[in-house]
Amino acid sequence: SSKKLTRIHVTSEGTIEGNGHGMLQVDFANRFVGGGVTGGGLVQEEIRFLINPELIVSRLFTEVLDSNECLIITG
Repeated sequence: SSKKLTRIHVTSEGTIEGNGHGMLQVDFANRFVGGGVTGGGLVQEEIRFLINPELIVSRLFTEVLDSNECLIITG
């Protein structure tokens, strides 16, 4: 597509929890949603799911994602 992207804001200041309200948050670390959050992993993806434990329920109904798939969670 030749359509231009909308305005984007990228920053390394602050934290997702404190400064990320209303922003898109992307997690692309693991083809298993949540990574090792229920098993013992403790890197960015697992930390995100522990900070927002309501995300863990997505593991109940999401299969392993292919390289051309994504899961979008809003709310």
